[in-house]
Amino acid sequence: MTETLPTVVAADHTTPAQAKTDAVANLTMKAYERASTLELTPEECEKLQADFPDDAFRKGAGGKQNLIYIEHASLRDRLNEVFRPGQWAIIPRNRWSAPFSYVGDGGEVTEGDTVYVEAMLVIRGCFVAEAVGDMSYYPKNLSTNYGDAVEGAKTQALRRCAKELGIGLQAWKKSWCEGWLQRNG
Repeated sequence: MTETLPTVVAADHTTPAQAKTDAVANLTMKAYERASTLELTPEECEKLQADFPDDAFRKGAGGKQNLIYIEHASLRDRLNEVFRPGQWAIIPRNRWSAPFSYVGDGGEVTEGDTVYVEAMLVIRGCFVAEAVGDMSYYPKNLSTNYGDAVEGAKTQALRRCAKELGIGLQAWKKSWCEGWLQRNG
């Protein structure tokens, strides 16, 4: 027999889910009020915009082998190095999914969901950027689960937000990417 746990409700009848929604809305409002007020030292700007080494990149952005992306650990390391842990955050604001299916070359039907995460990057309490990341989730693929897809979509949103600070812009420059592909075939 499965036991159902009672829903915890605060004295004001706020559920934990509503409390989280309210907290994110409050944080968002405060961060938006501070948008474009983040002050960076020249040293911080230089560190943020410094090129990444070739080994920070991988092929296969968006499932396309001719596109590259920065590994999320490199982005997080850069943000931690410049701002220290706890001085920046990627805040998921919304999450949803949409089912899809396609017919493979052998006629088999593959079904999945595209998981989306809308997130904002906040540094020192200031709104910096927001983006939507996405990742495909295949329920029949036992090597990944829904949580992996949510995390992947959040990471993609972080990559997109980071470019607002100039972090890893080399991955968005066609000539640099072509050179990387030649160097790293």
